[in-house]
Amino acid sequence: MITLLDGPGRRPGDGDEEDWLALLALAALTLAALVALHRLTGRGPR
Repeated sequence: MITLLDGPGRRPGDGDEEDWLALLALAALTLAALVALHRLTGRGPR
């Protein structure tokens, strides 16, 4: 993800709000995947 955000052609300070949006979207997808995995495995609370 860092490589995507700091790839060639990016200038420092260019599109910082887009970077935050991409990181927030990645966090949301990760959380959704963890919840789905938890439901698929059928494990109850510990």
